[in-house]
Amino acid sequence: MNEKQCIPISGLNARVGDWTEWSGKPVAESLNDCSGYAVAVIVRTQGIRQPLLKEALTSVSVQSNPCLAVVVVHAGAEILERVESVCREIPSLSWVMIHAERIENKRGYPLNIGLQHACALLNDVEAVAFLDDDDILYPDFSARMIQALGETGADVICAASNRSVPGQAVEEGYRPIPFLNLFVLNFIPINSYIIRLATLAKTPVFFDETLDVVEDWHYLLQLLQNGFRFEAIMDVLSEFRVISDGNKKIKDNPEKWENAYRYIHAFIQDGSFLINGQMIRRMMTDQNIKAAENQENLNAMQMRLEELESRLLEKTDQVIALLEKNDA
Repeated sequence: MNEKQCIPISGLNARVGDWTEWSGKPVAESLNDCSGYAVAVIVRTQGIRQPLLKEALTSVSVQSNPCLAVVVVHAGAEILERVESVCREIPSLSWVMIHAERIENKRGYPLNIGLQHACALLNDVEAVAFLDDDDILYPDFSARMIQALGETGADVICAASNRSVPGQAVEEGYRPIPFLNLFVLNFIPINSYIIRLATLAKTPVFFDETLDVVEDWHYLLQLLQNGFRFEAIMDVLSEFRVISDGNKKIKDNPEKWENAYRYIHAFIQDGSFLINGQMIRRMMTDQNIKAAENQENLNAMQMRLEELESRLLEKTDQVIALLEKNDA
């Protein structure tokens, strides 16, 4: 690693202090100007899965609309050189690497570091997204998301996402459903949405750093609580991979999950949420459509049963007539 401790990028470091109290400074970068990027993609990594990290960063580098990778390294200083090396192996990647040095902190901490720096890019970047180092974005992610952001005027755009398990074919993962289901389900992968940076800068929302798991679910609920308007598109624009990671011990701990779910349920029960009326109307419309579809399916099934019953009675009458004829 070179001796540089802090690289000023478009005045980034000067602006960071205006946002939050978290530590974390850029320690390496690939550019002198952050302007002209559609999305700042916050890539959370511990630097221990370098081949996967390279795939994740490559997926950022090939976006049809240019993206800036904000690579947040949540690890000791000895890992920084490895991650910087991975970044430099991708010539087309625009990136800044930030050291989230408090390794004892939980999963929300590196994401908050990334958000802190993304907010400082308000005048240069339109939206922010998240990507774990074992997941990938599909090439049209940024273009379609930014297009939907402009067409809908929403604050958050969600898209569909595929799911993959090593050694198996990629399969359908998440498909958008009415967003108010977030009050009962954690169903939106962290790599499948973007947030309008102007709204986030006006109403900063950060991850809860007390949670060992499902911090992403809690974050989405916070966005709803603060009145962010959600819209969905059905395009499949990302892929989350089911791979064991450095948090396996935590994720395999039932007590951690139970505590997290209790925490979130209490947050929902005790909270007051600024839900956009258009979102509620769309949810009710979706429910009415689904109810109509269900009723239509029931009607079709009833007609089919009646048809089968009629045929059965007809066959029965034919058999009885044949038997009576034989008896005669």
